[in-house]
Amino acid sequence: MMQCPKCNQMTPDDSVFCERCGASLKEETQVSQAAFTPQMMEASLYTGEFAPFEAVSVKTKKAIDKKMVFVIAGGVLMVIALIAVTILYFSNVNKLNGTIQEQKQTIEDLNAAITDKNGRIEELEEDVAYWQLQSASHEIGYDFLIDNIAFVCDDYYSAYYHKYTCSTFQTCESYWAYNIEAARGDGYRPCPDCY
Repeated sequence: MMQCPKCNQMTPDDSVFCERCGASLKEETQVSQAAFTPQMMEASLYTGEFAPFEAVSVKTKKAIDKKMVFVIAGGVLMVIALIAVTILYFSNVNKLNGTIQEQKQTIEDLNAAITDKNGRIEELEEDVAYWQLQSASHEIGYDFLIDNIAFVCDDYYSAYYHKYTCSTFQTCESYWAYNIEAARGDGYRPCPDCY
């Protein structure tokens, strides 16, 4: 008779399942060949008798199998995680390289635009310098015109000569221009409004 490991019911030795709870009885009494040592084998060869096998609990074997399953599963998960990390790393590196290339292109485009704008600035600076020179030249000419040229209206007889800025001169349709000494020599006098 053997005892059920679950409910402790006594059952016949040849039973596969417990009659009371239905638990498997064979697993508990399987014999492990690993328990048969080389010394036992040598002794049995000389004596012709086989030493009894040492019974190993299937629960222990199942526990070892479960540990192996966890070790293998853990190893597989680690390999999968390593592959995933590697893929993510290289995909991120590729994305970063793409972003870097885009940034480089943007920088090159901006540098080209800056070069164009600098060229345009140089052109405008040259134009400003030219017009400043023209303005200075015109100021000198204007000052000379105001200080040295006398205008006499030809529309009507007038005994006066005028400055270019005089309101009377601005209404004349035709005029004569003299230097001031020549206008005085011809008998013209300065306009009382502009001189």
